[in-house]
Amino acid sequence: MKSQKSKVKSQNLRSKIRNSKFEIRNSHPGYFLPMLLAFAAVMLITTGAIMSLNYNNYAVVKRQVKSNQALSIAEAGINYYLWHLSHNNLDYCDGQACQGNGPFGPYTHTYKNTAGEVLGNYNITITPPQGSNTVVSVRSEGVSATGEKRTVVATLGIPSFAQYSFVTNSEAWFGDTESTNGLVHSNRGIHYDGTANGVVASAVSTYVPANCFGGDGQTHNGVWGIG
Repeated sequence: MKSQKSKVKSQNLRSKIRNSKFEIRNSHPGYFLPMLLAFAAVMLITTGAIMSLNYNNYAVVKRQVKSNQALSIAEAGINYYLWHLSHNNLDYCDGQACQGNGPFGPYTHTYKNTAGEVLGNYNITITPPQGSNTVVSVRSEGVSATGEKRTVVATLGIPSFAQYSFVTNSEAWFGDTESTNGLVHSNRGIHYDGTANGVVASAVSTYVPANCFGGDGQTHNGVWGIG
C-alpha cells in the first residue's frame, strides 16, 4: 500500500516538473533570439574591421609603391644632369643659352622604362656656382604617371685643380730621379721617366715631343717614357 502511494507521488512530481518546464519555455518564447543577434553583430563588426584593415593596408602599400616610383624618377633626373655636367661642366641650362644668374629651369624630360612606356617625367632646376664656389645645386622633381610627386636635391662638385699635384698646358718631362704624388696632367704631352704615385694623363693621344723635352723627332703617345 505504501509503495503504491510513493509511486503515485513520484509520478505526480515528475508531471509537475514537466509542466513547470513547459510553462517556463512558453513564458520566454524569444529567449535565444537576442543571443543570436548579439553573436551575429559581433561577427559582422569583426569581419568589417578585418576587411577595413586589409583595405587600408592595401591602400598604404599602393601609395608607397607610387611614391617610390616618383622618387626613382626624381633620382633619374639627378643622374641625367650629373651625366650632362660630366660632358660640359659649364652647362647650367640643359643645353640651352643661359640668361641671367640662375637658378635656371625647370627643364622637363619624359621618363620611360626599357620597353618605351612612359612612367612619368622629371623637372630639373639648376643653380650654378656662386662666386668662387664650385658646387652646382640640382633640384629634380619626379612626377609619376599617376600624379605622385617626390623631390631630390643634390649638390654636385665641379672638379678643381686642387686635386692635381701637377698640371700644365704645355709639354712636360720628368726625369728618372723625379717622382710625383697625386694626379699629373698635361694638355700637350708628358715624357715620364720617373716614379708616379698617381695617375699620369695627357689631353692628347699622340704628339711629337720637342728636343728640349727629350724628343727624337718621332711621334709618341700622350704619356710616354720609361717611368
